[in-house]
Amino acid sequence: MNKVTTTYNMPNGYSGTRTLLRSYAYLKNPIGFVCNNMKVYGDTYTARLPGHKMILTQDAGFVNYVLKDNHTNYGKSAFTAGRLSEFLGKGMLF
Repeated sequence: MNKVTTTYNMPNGYSGTRTLLRSYAYLKNPIGFVCNNMKVYGDTYTARLPGHKMILTQDAGFVNYVLKDNHTNYGKSAFTAGRLSEFLGKGMLF
């Protein structure tokens, strides 16, 4: 069986400064905040934090690519695998 591969580039999004400026709106209504951004940027977009770039998506193909087809290319930080998993559990993401 041939494996089909797809290459993804980093999607459009906004800068770290804009992320910080919009953090209050996120804390106030996280679901509405993400839904609004998806209307602006599409089903997949990036948000930058100091030293990090997050990808937020609702694209099932992209999720499958990251979590199943290409999972070995994505590492987990000590913070994510350790401290954060204590609070959020040791599920698929942590």
